[in-house]
Amino acid sequence: MEGYHVKLGSLVGTPNNKRQKEVDVLLTVDMMNHTIRNNMTNAVLIAGDRDFKPVVESLVSMGMYVKIASDPRSTSSELRYAADDYIPLSFKNYYDWSYLELRNKYPIPKIDRRIDRPNNAHLLKQGKVNGYKAELFQKDSEFILFFEKIKDGYPLRISSDIEDRPEVYYSVKYGKEIEWD
Repeated sequence: MEGYHVKLGSLVGTPNNKRQKEVDVLLTVDMMNHTIRNNMTNAVLIAGDRDFKPVVESLVSMGMYVKIASDPRSTSSELRYAADDYIPLSFKNYYDWSYLELRNKYPIPKIDRRIDRPNNAHLLKQGKVNGYKAELFQKDSEFILFFEKIKDGYPLRISSDIEDRPEVYYSVKYGKEIEWD
């Protein structure tokens, strides 16, 4: 991505249990160096770890405009409040940043709102998510995950030509698993 720098730390541990090291310190030092040299006007930190709060507070007090971009499900509220702005990252952000080859191999399922239950489709299974009924249908070569009513009171229909894609998409996008009967 043009205008962005990626800092790589070290991987340590066993082949089945690798952890990154030094990345927090690398990012902190880099942001402080650029701020002190006055060669940037704002910083976007893609992280949600509260360990970054002290550097964010320091940058803001030095006049740097700091944005935090991260997944809202795993972001420290203290870090968010220390920054000038917060950008919640969604599945769409991560998907759009992935390689075209990957996006072509795994296209996003079709999403429809305010649409009726599938007609002339075979019910494969049903279950629930937070008390809302979920149904998986097959109609010809299309697999349809259907919610009569979901949180906002409207139906949700997610469809794909690959059987597991609607459920996987729902789980990744909304962070919820369907409990099948």
